[in-house]
Amino acid sequence: MTAGLEAENAVRLPALSVRDLRVLLPDSERDIELVRGVSFEVAAGECLGLVGESGAGKSLTGYAAMGLVERSGLRLEGTVNVADVCISDLGGRRLSRIRGQRISMIFQEPSVSLNPAFRVGSQIAEVVRVHRRTSRREAWDRAIEALRLAGVPNPERRAREYPHTLSGGLKQRAMIAMAISCEPEVLIADEATTALDVTVQAQILDLLRELQDRLGMALVVITHDFGVVADICDRVAVMYAGQIIEQGDVRDVLYRPQHPYTQGLLDAVPRAFETAAVVGIAGTVPPPDALLTGCRFAPRCPYAQDECRVSEPELMATGRDAMVRCIRHSDINLPGVRRAV
Repeated sequence: MTAGLEAENAVRLPALSVRDLRVLLPDSERDIELVRGVSFEVAAGECLGLVGESGAGKSLTGYAAMGLVERSGLRLEGTVNVADVCISDLGGRRLSRIRGQRISMIFQEPSVSLNPAFRVGSQIAEVVRVHRRTSRREAWDRAIEALRLAGVPNPERRAREYPHTLSGGLKQRAMIAMAISCEPEVLIADEATTALDVTVQAQILDLLRELQDRLGMALVVITHDFGVVADICDRVAVMYAGQIIEQGDVRDVLYRPQHPYTQGLLDAVPRAFETAAVVGIAGTVPPPDALLTGCRFAPRCPYAQDECRVSEPELMATGRDAMVRCIRHSDINLPGVRRAV
């Protein structure tokens, strides 16, 4: 009976759990917080979107979850769990065994991430050999199968080609093949479609959905594009200045946003068949070392009042799976998406 309960509890564990994640840049006077107490969970088969402007801390959060920031001189605090394993407590070889096998990442620019000196298949096969201790032949066969899963046509031939011979879309598919080659439980996609044209972007999003369904992965999509979020994600966490300022079900956030920044992002999304100029959010994201009091969005917020500049708001629950960091969320009525994103 006890064993059965333990197995049931293990099944309920989220595939990825991030708790009070902080990334700090040590400074002579004070530590500068680049990521400020970020928490979220992603279940197996679920897709969470991290959305926000450049400088919001999205990619850094993804890198921190992968354990890739400390070599840059940054300090990581908080906990990151992949199912029942706390990877934020691991280091060296123990972390390397988890990273790439149980949690993997698609990087933003495949032309930089793929080594131009080695054939595509060899680079994927190397990942397989490191984590699965297979023969060269078995690793090569797995690399070809991963390319096939990633939708690369004629994967046997493409595996023998060098990255510079591939188009942008094929390079991205090769990166996806590398990321899924060991069938990870968690896949983080960092701006995986940003550099692609609209048609190829749609194909890559369809591919990520298909792979998620087939492999049962938890998927974290890092993007600045609410259109991508609407297309692929189940839940969304909106980031601003290193913090999550709103989180909830995608449809709720799209049609009933609670934070003015979220509304600003929605208003900035270009829409088909509209000729009017896209309305951006006035101002810029404050630098991490800015000494601000109160809400960090207040200097740009059209709804800000004196009380907003007094103390920093907490991230508060406002409903099932819904959270917001705004003391005026119940006083303001935001329209949300006016047309299809």
